[in-house]
Amino acid sequence: MLFDLEADPSEANNLANQHPEIVERLAKAIVQWNMGLPKDAGDPTYNGNKE
Repeated sequence: MLFDLEADPSEANNLANQHPEIVERLAKAIVQWNMGLPKDAGDPTYNGNKE
């Protein structure tokens, strides 16, 4: 999903089909960012101990 939040703050118009190049660029950026996170990031069972 891709929205123009300034023009469409209620996110009623998904612009992803009109701008696939932006969607692809952002998807790649998310994958790269996620690869840099610690392995236990987002694990709700992780309590901070390195066992």
